[in-house]
Amino acid sequence: MDLPRFHSGNLGPLGFEQVNEMMRRLDAVLPIIERQSSTVDSPGYAMSALLPVYARRGDGENADRYSWKAIIIRGDDTADPDSIVLEDDPDREEIEAGATFREGQADGDSYAISIDSRFDEGFAFLIPYRRQDGVRSFLLLPIHSNRNIAIIDSVGESDAIEIRAAGGGSFLNAPLYVYQASELVFGSDQGEVYLEKRGPFALHDFSLHNLNAPAVPEGTQLIPRPLDANTVVEYSTAIAGDAAPFHYITGLPRFDVVCGEVQFADEERGILSRATTG
Repeated sequence: MDLPRFHSGNLGPLGFEQVNEMMRRLDAVLPIIERQSSTVDSPGYAMSALLPVYARRGDGENADRYSWKAIIIRGDDTADPDSIVLEDDPDREEIEAGATFREGQADGDSYAISIDSRFDEGFAFLIPYRRQDGVRSFLLLPIHSNRNIAIIDSVGESDAIEIRAAGGGSFLNAPLYVYQASELVFGSDQGEVYLEKRGPFALHDFSLHNLNAPAVPEGTQLIPRPLDANTVVEYSTAIAGDAAPFHYITGLPRFDVVCGEVQFADEERGILSRATTG
């Protein structure tokens, strides 16, 4: 807990403003003390400067806060030494009952906030931090790749994105497809893996721009086509300044092939025949 602040009164010759300043300065050195000594909620356990945890976003009014729990590694007295204890493991409660670890709740005083607002659940590094007003807080640094998987919900209309030359100047508009998609997050239930849909969000497909068309017979028409609904794809996320996250996929183009008719000579009978190509 942070040291108290006062709104009136005095402590001997010290006014409440001077007492508050003293409290603020003591709060500022608390992270150093935590790294060198045991914490109140876990006797004998020193809070490290960088603690690996498993975190989960809160609900409702706590949606911007996270519950977190320090990672526990199984010991030699378990069936799987040196493995990490996960939330759905059947022996989790038994191991936690005999372990010493730190944790915080989204609706409690030791909640955490994430440096990445897109983070919902997973492994992260936790560091003690100070807010601008000196109050202690915990900051999460999520451990995850910017590559994820999604399922296409529906196909929107084609769009374009501006590609500029370095330093400005000339540019072109790259056409792309825009889908409504949902993120797929892995979960497990009693040892069975499943995927949970989360979203939706806009997913941009650059394959419409990558017209690396194959050679086809004369009269054959290639029509670019988007991905079908319920297609599962791997996608990346880019962050640019204060803009919303940009989710995208790249790859080779896809085409519908419309066959045409061509004439060819029948040398033996001296007549023209008609055939369908494609």
